Amino acid sequence: MLCAMISFAFPFQFVMSYIYAKYTNRNFKVRSTQIVDLAIFACVVVWFEKYEEMIHADNSGFNLSDPPNKYHQFMEKLLND
Repeated sequence: MLCAMISFAFPFQFVMSYIYAKYTNRNFKVRSTQIVDLAIFACVVVWFEKYEEMIHADNSGFNLSDPPNKYHQFMEKLLND
């Protein structure tokens, strides 16, 4: 998950290439690699959002008296799926 943080640089790279093209009077073309990078960025954003949603979801765990830790919750969700 920490490696996915690199994808947050993709939109900045896109914007910076646009700014560079405008200031140097060059034609700005959206390339297929930029579209793929933005798609990866969007997928990672959705992934992070769903991850946070699952962490904070009400979960009874394995009916433990104490709040279950994240590993118990993960295993329960895995078994339920």
